[in-house]
Amino acid sequence: MTQLKSADLSELDFDTIKTNLKAFLKNQDEFTDYDFEGSALSILLDVLAYNTHYNAYIANMVANEMFLDSAVKRSSAISAAKQIGFTPASARSARAKINVTVNSPEGNPDTLTIDAKTPFTATVNDNTFSFFNLQATTITPVAGVYTVNNLDVVEGEVVNLQFASATPGPDEKFEIPDPNIDTSTLKVTIQSAASNTSAVAFNLTVDTTNVTSTSRVFFLEMNPIERYEIFFGDGNIGKLLENGNIINVEYLKSTGIPANTSNNATVGFTTPSIGGSTDIDITTVQNPSSASAADQLTDIKFKAPRVNAARNRAVTAADYKALIEANFTDAESVVVFGGEDNSPPKFGKVIISLKPFDGFTISTDTKNAIIEDILREKKVMAIQPEFIDPEFFFVNLTVNIQYDSSTTTLSADTIKDAVTTVINNYFSSDLQKFNQDFNKSKLIKNILDNNDSIVSVIMLISLQKRNTITLNTLNTFAGDDKIKFENPVQPGTIKSSRFFQLVQNTTTLVNMTDVPDTNPADDSGTGTIAIVNSSSGVLLEQNLGNVNYATGDVSIGGFTPTALPNNITDFRMTSAVQESGQNIRALRNQILVRDKTILNVAAGRDAGLTVNMTAIVQ
Repeated sequence: MTQLKSADLSELDFDTIKTNLKAFLKNQDEFTDYDFEGSALSILLDVLAYNTHYNAYIANMVANEMFLDSAVKRSSAISAAKQIGFTPASARSARAKINVTVNSPEGNPDTLTIDAKTPFTATVNDNTFSFFNLQATTITPVAGVYTVNNLDVVEGEVVNLQFASATPGPDEKFEIPDPNIDTSTLKVTIQSAASNTSAVAFNLTVDTTNVTSTSRVFFLEMNPIERYEIFFGDGNIGKLLENGNIINVEYLKSTGIPANTSNNATVGFTTPSIGGSTDIDITTVQNPSSASAADQLTDIKFKAPRVNAARNRAVTAADYKALIEANFTDAESVVVFGGEDNSPPKFGKVIISLKPFDGFTISTDTKNAIIEDILREKKVMAIQPEFIDPEFFFVNLTVNIQYDSSTTTLSADTIKDAVTTVINNYFSSDLQKFNQDFNKSKLIKNILDNNDSIVSVIMLISLQKRNTITLNTLNTFAGDDKIKFENPVQPGTIKSSRFFQLVQNTTTLVNMTDVPDTNPADDSGTGTIAIVNSSSGVLLEQNLGNVNYATGDVSIGGFTPTALPNNITDFRMTSAVQESGQNIRALRNQILVRDKTILNVAAGRDAGLTVNMTAIVQ
């Protein structure tokens, strides 16, 4: 009897399955000269093919969803990650810092307490959000003024749940029904019974190495319907609850990313009363920021294997990175490398750099908290972690577009806006994180693919470094502090932002530029840094420093700025990138971001992005 070939058994497509079944039947003596297309047997073949197709699809999906790498459903990835001890991060609420002054509280008490969960209200992007302080704060007046500085407030809605233990042990789990919980605000207390109002705090743990049979801890995981569950110890690892114990759960329900500020305008906070007083002044120290979404499918796939590889210890650089990413969800990007790879080397150190979701750096308090709360008990004793801030390189683009006006009904401005969006999307998706290089050809391809009428894209690329300078003081950028573009720069294109300096006892607006040592200039050669009059271009001071065009290193000797124009606050050095190096590298703690500078002629600042449109007819 003729059998199906092994190749036929691997088909999943309906039409191919039916064709294989038909070929099988045609080879049987019983169906010689049978009409398979117009007969009732064709319907039976359809049924067989459909059934085979469905079963094959289900088997394929089951096999895929069993493994983290091939899972296409978030719930499947959650289940697979649970097996290797990984719990996805929840949404994170926006955080802010405020200074609070209570004016003339009644009775002028010796101390004044801002109770935990005192409500504060802020308006962000025309939406109103509720913020709360999670810890009570006591104010001791100074000279009769009741002020607390840098009070931490967190956005969200306070939620309280209560459960009763019926079958104590790890198998008894209590589901938190809210998908928008911020688990970093989760607090759990236990009452011995409903009639006993005193409660004992239990703490969340993921590390069981120091957990004993009496440790008051609870554990957190996510179930297949994507809800968090808490459970407790078995009496060997963690304290065992008793029948009838009451579990109190409190947390903040997060709004997430919409509560982050999207501009630099200061957000104002209000509160109805503190200590019975309604005369309250609030100053914002840090706008709401650091809110983030819960881990999605791609986040789980990326983080879970790395956390599992770290095994809750910090030995390799990858271990440090995995632990920070798993336990500090305010980080958009983290890079860790050995001190021996630092420039200059720092032996015996592990260097950590972290970029938050909002802003450029994290506070010293946050750095210390990561070291103390996340790394100290897990790191090798002889190795000391050290934080360094990310080093930002600002990419300045001039994009010249030629488009065929005969092939489109869109205006030049519409196409220009679309090109700007493509560029912004490229930076947000492909750059602005550690270890992400700028690829000129990819960006040009993205622009060309956006609109068929675009026939030519010419892109001029510059890099910009930003530093602070001290007025009326000798400033130098040399040795370890020299300006490093870390990429080959084009001779004759280095230019600084403008500043005022005394020239022959006259305050003069000047800027720096470079003068190549050879003519014609050598891309692998050197040059000197000079100061020129910004208005006339006249050379005022030569040999102020030197530049290596191949490495992009710029050393600047002493100069004394007396003022900065137009209330600018930093000193910027910009240079075009050599054609051979226009795939810009980002090493170690370096991050490439788009220069969003607005044209400021007086300060010597070019626009960060310029798109020029030229219409042609082919």
